Amino acid sequence: MSTSEDKNLLRAANQFKTFVSDCGISDGADFTIIEMGFGNGHFLKECELAGMETIGFEVRSDTYKKTKERYPDGNWHLYDGGKVPLEDECCDYLVSFQVLEHVESIDKFLDESIRLLRPGGTMYHVFPNYRSFYEGHFNILWLPFLTKSTGRAYMKLIRKYSEYYETLKLVKPRTVRNALDRHSDKLEIISLGKEEFFDKFNSVQIAKVRQKFLRNVLLWIDRRKYLKKFGLWFIVKCGMYYPLMIIAKKKVKGKE
Repeated sequence: MSTSEDKNLLRAANQFKTFVSDCGISDGADFTIIEMGFGNGHFLKECELAGMETIGFEVRSDTYKKTKERYPDGNWHLYDGGKVPLEDECCDYLVSFQVLEHVESIDKFLDESIRLLRPGGTMYHVFPNYRSFYEGHFNILWLPFLTKSTGRAYMKLIRKYSEYYETLKLVKPRTVRNALDRHSDKLEIISLGKEEFFDKFNSVQIAKVRQKFLRNVLLWIDRRKYLKKFGLWFIVKCGMYYPLMIIAKKKVKGKE
């Protein structure tokens, strides 16, 4: 097994542990989970080993084929990114990792998440915050105030621009709050990632940051107790924490 594959497996195991912790799951048995954009399939394999019934959807045909070859018994589906070909209220959890910055419409994506979830079910989406100082697709420092057009100029200035940049939505906290406000009648918001950022700001987690300069700055802050306390407060207050998350439950009719 390659070193790269080892890292992917470890990343999936950590994703699963974090997901279980963030959602307060004590037993995976009898749960059905859907992952949108399953990638290499390792995360859903972890869910399967925990006793969950798993269903995965992917829009990239090459990724779909590779994952189906890797895990031939998995419940994998290739789809067009629109309406998911499943009946309403068919899952207990619906998750995605690094997907919302690629979707055509966050509103439509949330609509589908809500439709597929059973009442009381949980959606769990993790994605980049473009009001932070990091861009993970290109592994570069980012400037929080950049728009799509100024971001393009910045990428060209530092010679990192490629056409892939045009596929990204620069999702920021306000974008997410506005989208969730439009679905407030159907969703109970548990977290947008602020509390999780506080809890996970430690040397172990910071060591996973791939951008060297940013990693060193965060480690420097982490070693200074009072600066850390103020720094984290400032980062969250300004909406510059990373990543963004949506942890939300589908409301049960008749209950608020």
